[in-house]
Amino acid sequence: MIPDATRFESDLRSLIALGDLDGALAFIRFLVDHVRFDPAAIGVTLGSPALDKLCSEIGALTLAESRQRAAASKPARNADVIILATELYALGGHSRVIADLIATRPDKHHLILLSNFFDSAEAAAAQSLASATTQVEIAPVAGRLDKLLWLQTGLARHPDAQVYVFNHHGDAATIAAIQPGLNREVSFCHHADYHLCLGVHLDWVRHVDFFAPCQHRCRAAGIAAEYWPLSVPDRGTRSHETSSFGAGTALTTCSSGVWSKFDENYPFHYADVIGEILRASGGKHLHIGGIPDDGLARIHASLAAQGIARERFEHIPQVPSVWATLIEKQVDLYLGSFPIGGGRATTEALGAGIPVVTHRHQLDPLLGAWGLGPAGTWSWATLQELGDILRQLTPARLAEHSLAARQHYLTHHSPGVFAQCVQTGQPATPPDFPAPPNDRLVSYLLRSAVRQESHTPVIEELHKRLQAVTEAGGQTSMPRTTQAPAAGGIADAIALYEAGNLEEAGAAFSELHARQPGEPQALTYLGLIALRAGMPDDARTFFTHAAGSSKDAANTQAAIGQRCLELGEAALAIDYLEAALKTNPALVGAYALLADALQQRGNAERALALLKPLMQQTRELHPEILLRIARLAAATGETGTEQAACMLGRQYAECHSRLLQLMAQYHDTAAATLLEETKSFVEKHAKVARSSLSAGSRSRLRAGFVVGSIDSSPITQHLESLLCELDGERFETLLFFDRIHDMASAQRLSLIVDESHTFAGMDPLGAAQLVRTKHTDILISLEWHAQLPALMIFSQRAAPVQINYSRPARSSALANMDYIVSAAADSSHFTERVLHLPHDDDPIRYASSFGDMLVEAWQACGGSLGVAA
Repeated sequence: MIPDATRFESDLRSLIALGDLDGALAFIRFLVDHVRFDPAAIGVTLGSPALDKLCSEIGALTLAESRQRAAASKPARNADVIILATELYALGGHSRVIADLIATRPDKHHLILLSNFFDSAEAAAAQSLASATTQVEIAPVAGRLDKLLWLQTGLARHPDAQVYVFNHHGDAATIAAIQPGLNREVSFCHHADYHLCLGVHLDWVRHVDFFAPCQHRCRAAGIAAEYWPLSVPDRGTRSHETSSFGAGTALTTCSSGVWSKFDENYPFHYADVIGEILRASGGKHLHIGGIPDDGLARIHASLAAQGIARERFEHIPQVPSVWATLIEKQVDLYLGSFPIGGGRATTEALGAGIPVVTHRHQLDPLLGAWGLGPAGTWSWATLQELGDILRQLTPARLAEHSLAARQHYLTHHSPGVFAQCVQTGQPATPPDFPAPPNDRLVSYLLRSAVRQESHTPVIEELHKRLQAVTEAGGQTSMPRTTQAPAAGGIADAIALYEAGNLEEAGAAFSELHARQPGEPQALTYLGLIALRAGMPDDARTFFTHAAGSSKDAANTQAAIGQRCLELGEAALAIDYLEAALKTNPALVGAYALLADALQQRGNAERALALLKPLMQQTRELHPEILLRIARLAAATGETGTEQAACMLGRQYAECHSRLLQLMAQYHDTAAATLLEETKSFVEKHAKVARSSLSAGSRSRLRAGFVVGSIDSSPITQHLESLLCELDGERFETLLFFDRIHDMASAQRLSLIVDESHTFAGMDPLGAAQLVRTKHTDILISLEWHAQLPALMIFSQRAAPVQINYSRPARSSALANMDYIVSAAADSSHFTERVLHLPHDDDPIRYASSFGDMLVEAWQACGGSLGVAA
């Protein structure tokens, strides 16, 4: 007889009745995680009405106390909009959606409350959305119940606010915090699309889905889901002409996404399918996104085994814009990531007018982003289907799908559609969505293959907890934490470790080790737990046994070294990485990690000496090594080595940018040569079609200055002089910066400018959007290519007028840079139009004339000054 797995609801309700609210929150989280980490549950269990109701009951019990706390501490400013989230990411994910949400209503005061339910929130990433109108707060408390009270108190302080909820799957505190009548309106933003997530079945909130297939699925489950389509900024389209598409030997295909989307437990692997793609298309395949060393090695080995030239596969680790790269590389067909699809990247491909092929995941078609795109979008589930699609392509069919893709984007995913949903509160009309064409028998067989057999430990642990609380006479004698359920497998144990539950993870890994003596992963994690507990000798013992019992000792030693390095244990990392390289000198990735460890220990010279012999082979095998060589050479003053590394690593924007700086430092570099190399940089890393923003009538111009670093350099001094000279009756001044190195300079600037904003952690599109939301009229760059993050903002059209005021004057070669300030009579080495200074020897002396130049530039683009907008 199996244990009764259906009793969880009554047991949890009994815990609540006994006052153990913290324990109830913990077990709700454990239940969600247990189901979420079961691969067979994907797309089957999206929500639980019972768990959502239990969360609401817990929150109702804390509501009175939260309101009392709120009444005792009124906010300094009332929030118009509150965004509840578990945490934010520096790049991508729901953080981008939140940024888009804020950008639709820049006139509103936004308050972001982060529950930090899993104690993994990063402060830097959280503050990336902070601004003059957006406040970000992270729960400063540790306990689950304490986090709930903190969130609910924050909501109670702003009863008139509109609330948007972006909780992670098992964040029970956030779902418990929202209550009917506490705030004006609550929208549950369903971004955890394919897994069990708390909040899905709340019937008193607005349920918002960002992808039409997910909205259709929720509707089919009886949920009143609304469609607010994901938006991506419009960056133009490729040609839809039949003649612009390759065919046969000329077909260029592309895939994009983080490696985890491709590296899944699945009947076939991306590394092996690339050869099938190339054989069927007869052309070239691009991959945009990072690939680890072992992944690249597997791809290259698979191509070699199939007799396909390596040159037909091009890896582009990082790009400013997937959209722009697809157009630049003249991609004929975009193959969505598989087996896990990428919604945003696929949407960018549609917007760029690239024909799309999506994957119908055999567990659940929607997992492969099937359903995104216009009716008739190609899709595949088997390799035979994929090959048939590729072999039957013609320029005429590609042109037809290209036009349909672009039209679908304009209708459903352009920024205006999403903005209208937010601003008016009216959902968009989703496109038609047919039933997913999948073979249920195949789905069942695949689910059976990945099934996690044990589902009872969570239920058993919950019943034990209830018995203990009952015997203790209620919550008063119980601690506010709970033991994690016993882990049934390695994935459960790793999840406990990554969540910071070291004691519970240790017990789970020990149980695994008892069942499977010598299991390398369990031994490695036991060593990591010992290391974090301050027992380095025990850690070494576990690590030694892990490497000794592994079938691939070198890779295990390298993995141990990497994890030690991540924990700040550089000395221990060095030992294991050196051992890995002694066992297998071909592990180039271990050289990079060893160099990082040596640098952490203050031995940059030795790190550089370690990597320099690899430099001549890295262009073919591991170009990311060149980045480390360039940085180490710069730190140790080896300019020649730095320049050589930058020359070889020009495919990286950082290397190429530094190469330009080095060339500019040499007096014998001809201006024409420098301009050509600058153009090459833009072509590779910042190629964006020229665009425009309308200028209008202003009573005062909003002039924004962009610097990468606020320090004590001449650039900062130049900036101070310009700001002081600008006439306050004609200009409002804004400062956009990446980081602060000199606090005294930062404090002086804060007294001069009207507003200051950081773009730290933002990608170029996000930073440009920040500039636009601040209604910047004129944007000025002071640093040429010396500060890459600042420069990349100007590759976009962030303001109606964009000006290069580098000293000495050097062309940026950017399509969206309108003017350059220069005293030179010869303008042949500039791609920008010239705003002439009287002299170039002392720009500070002539700063007063700069205001007149700005007005002249504004009027030249059709704007006027002196009339209120």
